[in-house]
Amino acid sequence: MAVSTACGSLNHIVVQTTAGAQRCLQFLRKHNLGRANFIPLDKMKKGAHDRQVETPEGAPRLFEKITPSNFAVTPALFLAVANTLVAPDLDTATRWAYEFGKRWRVVTVDGQLIESSGTMAGGGKAVKRGGMRIVNAGAKASANSIDEDSADECKRLEQEAAKALELVQHCRQRRRDLNDEARALRKSIKSLEVKVPKFSMEIEGFDTSRKELTKLIPELRTKCDLTPEEECRLKELQNTVDKCKSDMTCCEKLASGLATEVTRLQKEILDAGGSKLKKQQKTCDKLLSDLNDAEKSLNSARVAVTSNQKAAAKAQKQKEVAEKEMQECSELLEEKKIEINELEEKASAVMEAYNKVLETATEKGAERDAAKKECDDLKKAQAAARCVEIELKGEVEAAERQLAESTNNRKRWEKEIAKLKAKEQEDDDEFDFSDDEEETDEMPDQEEAKSDCGDVNMDEATDKGQENQETNKELPSSKSSLPTYTFTTLEKYNIDDIKSDIDKLESEHNTLAKNANMGAIEEYKKKEADYLARSVERIVF
Repeated sequence: MAVSTACGSLNHIVVQTTAGAQRCLQFLRKHNLGRANFIPLDKMKKGAHDRQVETPEGAPRLFEKITPSNFAVTPALFLAVANTLVAPDLDTATRWAYEFGKRWRVVTVDGQLIESSGTMAGGGKAVKRGGMRIVNAGAKASANSIDEDSADECKRLEQEAAKALELVQHCRQRRRDLNDEARALRKSIKSLEVKVPKFSMEIEGFDTSRKELTKLIPELRTKCDLTPEEECRLKELQNTVDKCKSDMTCCEKLASGLATEVTRLQKEILDAGGSKLKKQQKTCDKLLSDLNDAEKSLNSARVAVTSNQKAAAKAQKQKEVAEKEMQECSELLEEKKIEINELEEKASAVMEAYNKVLETATEKGAERDAAKKECDDLKKAQAAARCVEIELKGEVEAAERQLAESTNNRKRWEKEIAKLKAKEQEDDDEFDFSDDEEETDEMPDQEEAKSDCGDVNMDEATDKGQENQETNKELPSSKSSLPTYTFTTLEKYNIDDIKSDIDKLESEHNTLAKNANMGAIEEYKKKEADYLARSVERIVF
């Protein structure tokens, strides 16, 4: 279960070379046999599976638990499982995976997997198993061929296997101990590596100081050598010291003899005086001790008096300084009070202004709300107007398109009518030549009509529209109120030029209408009327 779970490449095919893998892929593609994964042995890292790896708590690797029937595929097997560890349970696997400073890939014997990235997989009723055989076919056949006579041999092998297992466990324990010792040695090596530069620096400092002191030795030796005068002086002083030492020994002997004599005399005095003298002696000793204590207390009192006097002088100075500071602080306080009063006055003015501003702000806020409401209403009206405008534009565009189509149709039919008229005129000319004289007589009248029509304004044409409609009803259907031109006459004019002229005249009309002073025109009309009235009165008189 552990191998089937942790080794996802068990179905990969192992080949010797990359060229062999390519040929296999070509074969699969040629015969449409699906897909397969190949591991070329010539691209595997050499010796990667033989390296010693330090595992947490000496945990076994899954690679070490697998013995391939063909050792040539060992690099491919190591590629598939790498340094995956095998744990007996999930708690041990979790400890090995996370708690040793490095993430490990761990699989349990019941098929639960912890990846080096930290993810865990497991659970469920179905577990992967059977991905790798426990024994190969040859071993299975040999196992089936074992006779009953080889049972003793099997027991012996089992005993040897148990001993070997104990030896392996002992070796593993020894390896763990050695690993712990190696970790401790590594820590000590790291600490010593940190200390070595310090020691080397100290040694260099000692070397430099030794060199400097070595340089100073000759100078000091010259200073230590004595001159003849100093040697004579040294001998005299030595003699004096020896003489003083002999005198001192004599004095010490004499002093010791006198001390013994004094003690003897004191003892005799005490013995002679009796208990009364001893009491007096004790009293004197007590008084002497009291006197010494009184002298000590007096000295301490004198010291305290002097220190108190110094402290009083220092306190007096501090008092003077404090008085000066207090005076300065009082002056500064008065100034600050004046400033506070001024600031309060200014603050009151500012508060009044602030209140006025608040009132103004409330009024402006109400006005703003009203204006905003009005603006919203106007926006709504504008939006509605825009909608209407868009609809009207659409209708106008549709009408313009219809007008353009109608204009094009009118032009086409006018051309057709002109052609038919021209053909009819040619037919008439063939049979009646007197009509030409009449037409020549009527042509000037038509040209005059053309000139008259060119001078007619659009307003007059619109005013006369109704009259023309009425006259059209009265006149026969063959005659029209508007002049009719031939196709050749209309070909002289271009509709685009006429439209551009119309646009130009309308723009000039709009500019004149904008810039015209209507008040001046009305005033001119009034003055003209007064002038005409006066002229009429003059004529009458």
